[in-house]
Amino acid sequence: MGTGIDWLGDSLVAHRTKNREALRALGSAIKRIREGAGLTQSSLASRAGMPVRTLVNYEQGHREPPSLALFTLVNAMGCKLSDFQPECDSLGTKPVVEKSKRKKT
Repeated sequence: MGTGIDWLGDSLVAHRTKNREALRALGSAIKRIREGAGLTQSSLASRAGMPVRTLVNYEQGHREPPSLALFTLVNAMGCKLSDFQPECDSLGTKPVVEKSKRKKT
């Protein structure tokens, strides 16, 4: 019979795996949109005011872009957040909550 710790360990492994998949999906979306806009990694990084290595890490799913960096990339590529959806929907996640779906306080 397993312990609660076994269940917790399995749960954490599943969460980490899902998170890695989500980061890869987001990275693929960034790369797809960048290439569709005809931008190199160097030119997009310059437009977004970030080091090329940071952008590479985002595209490869090694780092999660903070919300501000994601918005900066969206502006630099001239796209919308919803353009990231095809990759993210396949995981049942969205990169950010759309403004229209937030509750007003």
